[in-house]
Amino acid sequence: MLPKGASDLVRTVKNEQRLIGGKMKVISGLLVGILFSIGAQAADVSCNKLIPREIVQQVLQKVTQSDETSSPIAKYRKRPIDPGRLLAQWNQLLQNKGELCLSVLLRGEIRAGDYSKIQRLIGSGVMHIDLISPGGDLTEAMKIGRLVRSHFIETEAPKFFKNLVGGSFLGNGVNGDRACEGPDCVCASACFFVWAAGVDREGTAVGLHRPSFRSDYDGTAADAELQYARAVKEARDYLEEMEVPTGYVDLLMRTKSKEIVVLGALHDGEGSLDDIVGYPPSIDEWLDTYCIALTPQELARYRSHPIDQAMVEKQVGIKMCRNSALSVARAKAMASAEH
Repeated sequence: MLPKGASDLVRTVKNEQRLIGGKMKVISGLLVGILFSIGAQAADVSCNKLIPREIVQQVLQKVTQSDETSSPIAKYRKRPIDPGRLLAQWNQLLQNKGELCLSVLLRGEIRAGDYSKIQRLIGSGVMHIDLISPGGDLTEAMKIGRLVRSHFIETEAPKFFKNLVGGSFLGNGVNGDRACEGPDCVCASACFFVWAAGVDREGTAVGLHRPSFRSDYDGTAADAELQYARAVKEARDYLEEMEVPTGYVDLLMRTKSKEIVVLGALHDGEGSLDDIVGYPPSIDEWLDTYCIALTPQELARYRSHPIDQAMVEKQVGIKMCRNSALSVARAKAMASAEH
């Protein structure tokens, strides 16, 4: 978690070199900050996108009556995506709960017991989790992360805007409402471990630093050495499991626990965060077996002409196809968890 102390303290780092993905990057004048938080509260875990029964029933009816070949995303599929499991799961949820919770907000310090809170909500059809947290209990965060990955859930942190005065962070809430603003609007420390578990990771106000001892730790130096080595190994193993590129893991481990390196500040205009934001490699490759992808030439055109109508339509269609495949995978995972 973030260290305790004075709030809103951010330092500007000039010409700091970071090795990411095998390439040396220079972070010039970017906010790589030291962020402090006073009296962080325990995480509030709540549903922030509740879909009432009547809306779900309309969607179910539409999907049931539609023909696979007439679906608007059919032309973006390589092979059929059977919605039978998803329809059965949604119908079951309607009978048991009367509504679906598609998105969860975790806000505040991660503590023991938060895993159980999220586990209860996941059974309501969760597809997405928003994260606004200074960190907290690393063991609990990794438990939550494995739950998130096993249920094919997307994760989203606030977005980082490096040109804002004071290095402010902005996050968007439900329906575009602002959920948070300022230096506390971040997913940092242990929260990064939850974010990394997402099958689609979004947001760049994500802070990294190495693990630290609790403030009341009173073990000997020898004990500390053994326990810290064990904690580092567990953290590295977990991040490898979640397919976080080793460059970011190394960056995390060499950043002091009193400092925070923000992912959004690593984008210096010459590179990008494509190797960590978005789909992890195994999920990306699996989705490619269901849905077509933009060719390298189309992707280059899309990036250079983001308002090209044909490319936008194709990209949206591919995204919808991928969402369909993930939704079916979630339904299967939920059904397995119930048995």
